[in-house]
Amino acid sequence: MGRAPVGAEQDRVRAIQRIVGTEVDGVYGPATKAAVAMWQRAHGLVADGVVGDLFLSDAVRQLVPVPLGQ
Repeated sequence: MGRAPVGAEQDRVRAIQRIVGTEVDGVYGPATKAAVAMWQRAHGLVADGVVGDLFLSDAVRQLVPVPLGQ
């Protein structure tokens, strides 16, 4: 495992950890990858533990609901 990310990257990892409900430590380690895979599976995505565009778009839709009529 490499060094922990710093700055904006660490903030991004923390945001992902909050979304998937795992320990928020800013390190994308095995526990975070497993939590991402479980979250992906639960949302009908490919459960590979990789945070990609589909993960992000689905997560954003959950966090920012679209107003009715749009």
